[in-house]
Amino acid sequence: MRYGRCMFDQMLDPNDVTYNVMFKGYNNNGQYKDVVSLFGKMVELDVKPSCYTFPMVLKSCGKLSALREGQQVHSVVTKNGFRTNPYVGNTLIEMYSGAGKCGKAYKVFDEMSLRNIVAWTTMISGFIMCGQMVAARRLFDLTPEKDVVLWNILISGYIEMGNM
Repeated sequence: MRYGRCMFDQMLDPNDVTYNVMFKGYNNNGQYKDVVSLFGKMVELDVKPSCYTFPMVLKSCGKLSALREGQQVHSVVTKNGFRTNPYVGNTLIEMYSGAGKCGKAYKVFDEMSLRNIVAWTTMISGFIMCGQMVAARRLFDLTPEKDVVLWNILISGYIEMGNM
């Protein structure tokens, strides 16, 4: 990654794609702080992120338990018009749930205009991570489409909570 970063730093005008390549490399190598730091530079230089940028940065915030930075990224998501993107929304739900902020995770879920099975599964899994099995079950009952992954997550949640 050092050589890649050296090459990146020599670029006169890096775009979102080159930033995303660096984020991917850092994430693959567990260098989550470098992702968050480089994203700060990207925003500072006014390089417009893409829908592929945010999940990598938000996952890094989650791995670092960096909720404050994750909330700042969420602001950039909103500012750049990616609030309704399902890929970005699911990652926000994961980040907030992982930080124990299920209320914020649910707010993201509730604001998603397009909720596919992945969004429902992510939010139900988030409730389970937060120890909110009743909320997970209520949302499961409202889910319009249930697949084997969702069933497994719900059953595993009951087992984890010792509520079989």
